[in-house]
Amino acid sequence: MSGFEFQVRTPLHSKQGLVVEKRPDGTHRDVNLSLVWPRLVITVGAKKIECGQEIIENAVVHAFPQLDGHVDGHLNGKKGYAFQCVHRRDSTTTTYFADSQEDRHEWCKLLRKHAVHHNIDNGFEVTKKVLGTGAYATVYLAKDRRSNEVVALKL
Repeated sequence: MSGFEFQVRTPLHSKQGLVVEKRPDGTHRDVNLSLVWPRLVITVGAKKIECGQEIIENAVVHAFPQLDGHVDGHLNGKKGYAFQCVHRRDSTTTTYFADSQEDRHEWCKLLRKHAVHHNIDNGFEVTKKVLGTGAYATVYLAKDRRSNEVVALKL
């Protein structure tokens, strides 16, 4: 028998759409995000940007309403609703703006779910403290990286 390979049995929900990305120099650009398990593809115009996979595999995703506001020259003058992907290794932050609160909520939920499926550390800080064991899993004390809640995580 060969080694065990993890597989997601039920496909994760997909999403694609146009958002605005805040660049490191403070400017903004329209980007198309396409999230289909197991990949995140970011497209600017006709050019694919390959960093999308790095974002989804190593990031903590959360809404950032403190940055909500108008994004000059984008979203047809409407207010943008901010969400961020923070890289776990170096804290590099990529900020995106959706065109509604509902769209931001959906992006955050799906990006987080995909990120956590790639690496549990994208969503939880798992301690070595064992809360319980059973025939099929062990329950660990952990902290949710988004809400800072202490949780029991069954692995």
